[in-house]
Amino acid sequence: MSVHQPILDELEASLIEQLTLARKGELRGVEDLAGRTQELIGQISSMNPAALIEQHSQCERIRELYRQLTLGLAGRRQEVADQLGAMRKGKGAIGAYRNRPTR
Repeated sequence: MSVHQPILDELEASLIEQLTLARKGELRGVEDLAGRTQELIGQISSMNPAALIEQHSQCERIRELYRQLTLGLAGRRQEVADQLGAMRKGKGAIGAYRNRPTR
């Protein structure tokens, strides 16, 4: 086992947990884990790339998890933006209805 293995294992587990939370819509939980995930990514990025050759398949899994998480969060962001737009439109319609002249 490589000295880097525990860091890679923790990063993979963190990304899996974040992805699970994102799929459930628990964005606060994703946010809570993001700090530790960034620390782990920082540690890995400071490693000698040659030292990670042994863990090539795990690094590929981590890349895929990160890609899925990024896509999932982008989709959730679009959903929230759409919901906010609908709420603003409804609020505008209510305001227009309230402010209409009465006869």
